[in-house]
Amino acid sequence: MSGQAEPGGPSVAAGVALGVWAHLLALPAAVALGALASRAVTGSAGYGAAVLALGAVGSLVLGLSASVVPWLAPPVLPVARATADGPSPASVALLTAWAVAWSAAALAGYAWRRRARA
Repeated sequence: MSGQAEPGGPSVAAGVALGVWAHLLALPAAVALGALASRAVTGSAGYGAAVLALGAVGSLVLGLSASVVPWLAPPVLPVARATADGPSPASVALLTAWAVAWSAAALAGYAWRRRARA
């Protein structure tokens, strides 16, 4: 990357805005996965590490284009594909809703498991 915008391509400011948006979508999902891997939920550091590894690999595998159930993972790879293609406002809204719903479901699972272990 040279720092110069390609003729006809998105501006540098638009690229930075898309990058910030992509990171803001990944952050709540990462925090929720970390909460699910916490010792309060898993009971041991070993199980917590397994949850983190499974979550990281699972988000990549389930995020592939050919995945049968992509909604089971946070939209990490779909966001990467959308930013590379230049997302439409509809796809931005859909991916944002998907990330919020996934994070809410994961945090609800954390709250349920936390109460069950308390």
